[in-house]
Amino acid sequence: MRSGTCGCQNGLFNHHPGFDGSRRVLAEMLEEGLVLSLPPAEAVTEALRREVLRYYPKEAAELKKQERRQNFAWVAERYRVNRRGYAHGLVIGI
Repeated sequence: MRSGTCGCQNGLFNHHPGFDGSRRVLAEMLEEGLVLSLPPAEAVTEALRREVLRYYPKEAAELKKQERRQNFAWVAERYRVNRRGYAHGLVIGI
């Protein structure tokens, strides 16, 4: 395996460009000490929050607006997690 293919020194994972943003957020959170200091669910929520705000700012702004208006039907129609646990749209309130 090639060294550094995913930003990891041991090269155990292949690089996939679709995860570059997630990798950057994880690296930031590791540097800030959040990955080890937060409970796992909170760390994941924070990582997802950062990714959404950084890479989907328009969608995040619209979601916040609709949640403030308590337009929960609109939110539920567009942002949910399916039965298998896969996200459709944004899955957290920003």
